[in-house]
Amino acid sequence: MSKPSRAAVVATVLSAALLAVTANTVSYAAGGKSVLLGKTNKSASTTTLKSTSTKPPLKLVGPGVPMKVGNSKRIDKLNADKLDGFDASDLSPTTLVDTVGAPGDPAPEYSSAETTYALTPGLYRVDLNFVLEGSTAGDPYCYVFPTDQVLVSSDYSNILGTSSTQTFFPVSISGVVEVPEGDSLTFGCEGSSGYTMHSAGRFAVEPVASIGAIAPASIRADQSSGRPIAR
Repeated sequence: MSKPSRAAVVATVLSAALLAVTANTVSYAAGGKSVLLGKTNKSASTTTLKSTSTKPPLKLVGPGVPMKVGNSKRIDKLNADKLDGFDASDLSPTTLVDTVGAPGDPAPEYSSAETTYALTPGLYRVDLNFVLEGSTAGDPYCYVFPTDQVLVSSDYSNILGTSSTQTFFPVSISGVVEVPEGDSLTFGCEGSSGYTMHSAGRFAVEPVASIGAIAPASIRADQSSGRPIAR
């Protein structure tokens, strides 16, 4: 068997090299540059990882923080299991909205546990709206205030209220109330024995600052002890 000529060997090597270059070029054109681990990778276009199975296209594993972002912009459709280590069930709602009475009910009294709400200390924006009607004109007063600060300490510096001498009395109270440490929030009326609810009302409470937190709507504070009680 004769040995291949030098020309044939050169031609074969050149052909193999050409195929390798062509293959690398196709790979580069189809997939782009490889991601370099431990390096800064830059691209003018979006990099997409697409899984062809039901498995996640990306898994980040490490003893420290698994991922960081470069700014505080919102990420659409990001579904996180926890927020700062808290599960959704651990977080109190940021706004409480409660129904006040029903048509024909007596005017709400601030001595009732039904109108007392357990809150953490802080500033709260409150909105109380309902309508009273009486058979004869009276002089009802309706308020929103920190329970113990007013009823125990007789400190009226932090109270919202309204009054009327009309038989048809639309109650609308809005403003900011500061709830001290260990206190709760109460609303209700006095001098309204001849008045009833014309329609169901609405009471809304929202923290003004992050230091405020709403207890679940099914919890009220016992006015005498401040302990949460079931509604």
